[in-house]
Amino acid sequence: MCGVLGGATRDGLVPEPREVEAALGLIAHRGPDAQGLCFGPNWFLGHRRLSIVDLDPRANQPMRRGKLLITFNGEIYNFRELRRELEQRGHAFATTSDTEVLLSAYAEYGPACLDRIEGMFAFAIFDEERRTLFLARDRFGEKPLFYFNDGRSFLFCSEVPPLEALLPASRLEEAPEAIGLYFLYSYIPAPHAPYRNMRQLEPGTWLEFDVAHWTERTGRYFDLRAEAASVQATPSYGDAVEALRHSLGQSVKLRLS
Repeated sequence: MCGVLGGATRDGLVPEPREVEAALGLIAHRGPDAQGLCFGPNWFLGHRRLSIVDLDPRANQPMRRGKLLITFNGEIYNFRELRRELEQRGHAFATTSDTEVLLSAYAEYGPACLDRIEGMFAFAIFDEERRTLFLARDRFGEKPLFYFNDGRSFLFCSEVPPLEALLPASRLEEAPEAIGLYFLYSYIPAPHAPYRNMRQLEPGTWLEFDVAHWTERTGRYFDLRAEAASVQATPSYGDAVEALRHSLGQSVKLRLS
């Protein structure tokens, strides 16, 4: 588990580094091993790291590759296979981390990289050249990702408290429908969030935020219902058992390799 934080402001006045560091400290429990911050003219990225795949400090985040920077929470299970594919396309790597592979995959394929990765994740990539923030969440929503946009600030985080810390109380208005959903389900389902102008990125979706023009566009790369509807024929019980056994075996092997 790691924690991501970042955003952009329309008036060019990003929060002070000490304010962002304090907000990032509210999710220190998500990543006790390292902390990183990166600031631009009207944007910033932050990360709290729990080191698992590559313990080298060079794998700390935010991580840069050319004009791209990433803050990433999760694990890419097939990153070794994807790394070999990218090396064949001319990419070179300085670490053995899945973070660097994910960033290179986005550099090579753009949003289509989501069709190639297997894992649990919530990440944001800032493109300094295009001045865009690209946010994505894994297929089933294992990793959380909240974002806030009131026309003045676009902020995102793994949890709500850092967003509350970076915004004045006057800009935080409770969302009654979300509170009602909490009492109904004992949690707030995506895309709802506790405040107005705040949302959760839905599982299997991505969002691209254009910082220069202050516009959003979203897309869905995975839909479980569509996947189920695409099954042409109902297998026999025996075939279903065998398919499940194979899928479980492959899933465990991928996660433990």
